[in-house]
Amino acid sequence: MIENLRLFQFKNHTDISLDFDSVNLIYWENWSWKTNILEAIYLLLNCRFFSNNNVLSHIKSGNESLIVSWDFRGNFSSNEFKITLDKDFKKLNFLMNKCQITKTKYFSSNSNVAIFFSPMEVNIVYLWPSLRRDFLDEILSLTFLEFTKIKSDYLKILRNRNKLLKDISLWKADKADLNFWDNSFCGMAEKYYILRKKFIDYISLNIDVTQQILWNKYNLEFFYESKIDFNDIKGSISEYLSKNRERDIILWHTYIWPHLDDFYFNVKIDNEKYKSQDYLSRWENKSILICLKFLQLSFLEENNKKNVTLLLDDIFSELDDKHIALVMEKCFKYQTFITSQNIPSFFDEQANIKKIYIN
Repeated sequence: MIENLRLFQFKNHTDISLDFDSVNLIYWENWSWKTNILEAIYLLLNCRFFSNNNVLSHIKSGNESLIVSWDFRGNFSSNEFKITLDKDFKKLNFLMNKCQITKTKYFSSNSNVAIFFSPMEVNIVYLWPSLRRDFLDEILSLTFLEFTKIKSDYLKILRNRNKLLKDISLWKADKADLNFWDNSFCGMAEKYYILRKKFIDYISLNIDVTQQILWNKYNLEFFYESKIDFNDIKGSISEYLSKNRERDIILWHTYIWPHLDDFYFNVKIDNEKYKSQDYLSRWENKSILICLKFLQLSFLEENNKKNVTLLLDDIFSELDDKHIALVMEKCFKYQTFITSQNIPSFFDEQANIKKIYIN
């Protein structure tokens, strides 16, 4: 459990230290200051920033570095974890009990991982496919230690293949040179897809959970959109690359890869199917998002031994009482951090919630 959090020059916070219990309500009128605390916890547990903003934007304006740290108490040991960032080096440094360690060692030594619930995430239902792909990749990076390296190696191979396509188009390289990069691409893409398939299969198998959160009003279907054949991942990618080689050379681009895929929910009415974002209300799509976050949570627990920490960023203003009760039922099973502009009325009856006012 996280006992204490310290922030130094992190975003809006100059120097702050907070003590926590199992379930914590952090409230103040300024929305961003509360959210920054959750973002710091997310960074400390997951070794990455929640937002995709410029890394240096997390350093408080006018300063050169930031420090975030937390004290962890387990059943048999206690440890201090710390992350620092300096403007000159633009790189995160990881420390455990004051000793610098690698990011991989830090993440594996830390027995906690954070799941972030944000009202902004409802955009993944409506906006760009890249947001939905990021949603899939986030849980894979938190669940499988090897995924981050697989994705990094995959993107390097993709960049090299695309560069070679351009060089061939400009008569600076030979087509035969593509054979090596095509084989490398197929092999790494297969590893990428094998892990991604674990989660998309998990969502499909638990579609009934999604229907229940909508009180079984609709018959839902999870659909994953891809050009590859999951029964023969490597073979289908290889065949596609071979068949479309000339087009790729002309366009300098690879048109089959995990980052061109998409997913969505269909609502089945009689013999017709409608995408949820087109057919359901915003509130109903928000319910689907909550369910997806719950599936992230249960998938992580089933495939990883880490303890889950919940970060709930001002989501109760977006929910009705039934959904609030559903979320709170989860909260008491984990260490939870909740932000709000005020103390919601239903919290008055909860004596076992620590209330923290940020001033």
